[in-house]
Amino acid sequence: MLIDWHTHPFAHGEEEVKPCQSRNILKEFASRAEAINLDGLGFSDHSYYLDSFNFDNLLYLKNSCQNISIKIGIEFDYFPEKENEIRDIIASYPFDYTIGSVHHIGDWNFDHPDYKFKFSQKPLFELYRDYYRIIEKAAESRLFNIIGHLDLIKIYDYRLADKNQEIDLVIPALKKIAENDIAVEINTNGLNKPVEEFYPSDYILKMIGELNIPVVLGSDAHSAERVGENFAAALDKMQKFGLQRTKIFSGLKTKDLML
Repeated sequence: MLIDWHTHPFAHGEEEVKPCQSRNILKEFASRAEAINLDGLGFSDHSYYLDSFNFDNLLYLKNSCQNISIKIGIEFDYFPEKENEIRDIIASYPFDYTIGSVHHIGDWNFDHPDYKFKFSQKPLFELYRDYYRIIEKAAESRLFNIIGHLDLIKIYDYRLADKNQEIDLVIPALKKIAENDIAVEINTNGLNKPVEEFYPSDYILKMIGELNIPVVLGSDAHSAERVGENFAAALDKMQKFGLQRTKIFSGLKTKDLML
């Protein structure tokens, strides 16, 4: 089952995609998925647009598409202090799955280009340490089916000089992910960012394989033409690192599959 679980038909709320989750734009995404022979497509707009979500249109696409499976998801920007709020949202809407992502360290939106300068205001090791501790908490919360773009902290190609330092930081997070049987996505959108590589890095993918953590694919597409982008290369990486476990999500229930 080849599914793009991470897409944003509402993107960042630009005028050209309003109103939120219009049928025409949802159909464009679905048509693209069909054209490139995907088995399924997940719509996972950002949680901060929840008040604008059009569940009528999402459910219409889910029920009317004949050739591919449509899933309704949401990407949460995880904050440890907002777990109860996130839990209430999940229980209140017809989601098939949830993505938990970390875009903030404290009140710093570290992946926003306007705040990139703050990478120079604190030792890089401490930023990586703080980031992966939040990832651990996201996994421990058991709120999410998927952890999104696991090593997003590298987005601007600020790297720890010693790769082993990052490995020491990511191992506890991966163990929490494994303990809670959460999927990690191979997010191909990293190729479009300054880091110019998938999330997560190859050495993390190797550890994911060793821990038998399930993986799913996500393009992070903000436009229809990018649905399924670079999935062939992602599948090659899955084969290279022995990543054979994946998951299917429906109504917040999960099913394990082997690729």
